[in-house]
Amino acid sequence: MNVNKKYFTITVFLWSVVFMTNTLYIRAQSSKNDDPAPVDSVSNTYLKHELIADAKKLSFTGDIANAEKLYLLAIEIDGKCDACYYELANIMVLLGKYDRAKNFAEKAYLLDTSNPWFTLLYARLLFQDKDYTQAQKLFR
Repeated sequence: MNVNKKYFTITVFLWSVVFMTNTLYIRAQSSKNDDPAPVDSVSNTYLKHELIADAKKLSFTGDIANAEKLYLLAIEIDGKCDACYYELANIMVLLGKYDRAKNFAEKAYLLDTSNPWFTLLYARLLFQDKDYTQAQKLFR
C-alpha cells in the first residue's frame, strides 16, 4: 500500500471517531421529548446504540471483523442508521474493499445529505473510483 492510501485510510478512521462521538451526542440531545416511545422502540434503540458503542470499541482495539458484524446487526434493527453505514464504509476502506466502501458511503450520504462527513467520504471514494463528475458535484 502506498503512502497516500495509508494517509487516506488513517485520516478517514480518525475523522470517523470524531464524527461518531459528535453524532451520538447530538442525537442524544435532540431525541429528548415529552412523548414516551413504545417499549419495543426504546429497547431496539437502546440495543442499537449498545451495538454501535461495542463496535466502536472493537474498531479501536483493531478487531475490525467483529466491529463490522455489530454494525450490520445495528442496521438490521434500524435500516436507516446512517452512522452505521458511514462506519462500515470506513471499515471497508481500512480493509481495502473500496467498492463496498463506496456503496456503504453512498447509503450514509443518501440517508443524510446534509452531513458533511458523509458527503466528504462519499465524494473521496467517488474521486478514488475516478468518477470525477459526481465527486465534483459533492465537493461543491
